[in-house]
Amino acid sequence: MLEVTLTWSEVMQAAQVGVLRQVQNLRLQREPRYGAGDAGGWEKNIVGTLGEMAVAKWLNQFWSGALGDLKAADVGLLQIRATVHGTHLLLHPADADEQIFILVTGLPPVLRLCGWCRGREGKQQRYWRDLAGGRPAYCVPQAALRAMAQISRLRAEEKFAPVSPGPAVPAAPRAPLVAVPLQRKLFRS
Repeated sequence: MLEVTLTWSEVMQAAQVGVLRQVQNLRLQREPRYGAGDAGGWEKNIVGTLGEMAVAKWLNQFWSGALGDLKAADVGLLQIRATVHGTHLLLHPADADEQIFILVTGLPPVLRLCGWCRGREGKQQRYWRDLAGGRPAYCVPQAALRAMAQISRLRAEEKFAPVSPGPAVPAAPRAPLVAVPLQRKLFRS
């Protein structure tokens, strides 16, 4: 387990993305997944984005927040599962077997990157539990997760690569700037 300390600006940025996600969910009347119910949506989204920001900072990788893209990975090709006080990485049957999932816990500004596993490693019958009452999931204990240092090795071996911004797009030609006199006063004196 390792700790990442976010700056207060990073906390603010991540929290704003979490708020935007929740507002978008409400506006589009999206149903919470996996029987989560309507309660706690604000917290889940904000805590989730804080976890994503912490992993991106640790990897020194740009984090966009992927607002509106529900199929996008959270950070590069990684999925982040964040919780304030959870002791398990939660996985669901629909989670991709080859995807890497990272457990992040804690409250800002200090968040703990507890470890990771691939979907197929965590989706084992021995981890199937119903910790929340009526919402069963694969609950992988922290002790069963791989060390975060292994992510660095995978990255160095290019087993997964960060999402690149893509090829540079040439800028459109710009018209020359021309001074235009104001026709009226903008402010009263």
